[in-house]
Amino acid sequence: MDKLLSACPDDLKSAFHATLSAAVRSLSTPNVPAVDPRLAKKAADMVIACQYENASIRPYTTNIVYLQIMVLMAIEAESRGPGKSHSFSFWLGNAVALAYSMRLHVYKKPQNNSDSEEALIRRIWWTLVIIDRWHALSTSTPVRIPEEAISLYAEDRLMGDDFYHLARKSLTLSHT
Repeated sequence: MDKLLSACPDDLKSAFHATLSAAVRSLSTPNVPAVDPRLAKKAADMVIACQYENASIRPYTTNIVYLQIMVLMAIEAESRGPGKSHSFSFWLGNAVALAYSMRLHVYKKPQNNSDSEEALIRRIWWTLVIIDRWHALSTSTPVRIPEEAISLYAEDRLMGDDFYHLARKSLTLSHT
């Protein structure tokens, strides 16, 4: 991840760190001070603005960071609950759209290295699939990622056994 961030502009690095902090703090106890709201708003505005750009002209690594920011914002929004800023569904929908434009749904066999870029991309894709499946189940809404775009392979064990089994379980959710 450090390698990806080092290749990004400073404002994108700041947005990633602010979003990561906001997501983590949203999951912790109420006594933990919130992230600076101005910094969080700046990060959200920056990510929203990126959606009006053509993702194909940005470096692929920059798009990966944008995608991770959207996933973190979705987590923060879900933990925060309804409020003034964008909803979980907004961030999840935009993250799925960017993932499709990056063609993350197209399987590329990862190297035998859990730290490779291919493995990271696979973890991000499966994080979106898992979040999408569980959100659809909990809200009685349709999934955003159809089954045709999902395949779990033996090589996906590089994500870790717990994550792999969570992914397998999440696939069954649309069949219940």
